Amino acid sequence: MGFYIENDGALYRTLGGMTENPDDIYKPGTGWIEYKGDLPKPPGWGERILVKDAEAMMARMDASFKDRDAPAAKPE
Repeated sequence: MGFYIENDGALYRTLGGMTENPDDIYKPGTGWIEYKGDLPKPPGWGERILVKDAEAMMARMDASFKDRDAPAAKPE
C-alpha cells in the first residue's frame, strides 16, 4: 500500500512501501507527475505523512499557485 511523503516542502507519494523510492511528486496546478529524480533516496530522507495532511498540503500549494498567477488588482 502506498503513502505520502513530505521532504523540504515538496510532496511525494509512493505506491510501494519504501519512503526512499517515491513514484510521483505533486506539482501545484497540475497534480501528480512521475518523479524522475535520483533513486533510491538516502536512508532517513522524507517523512511519511497522513492522508489528511497531504490533502491540506496540496490545497495550500494549489492556492499559492493560483494566487501567484492571478492578475494584479488594478488601482482605482
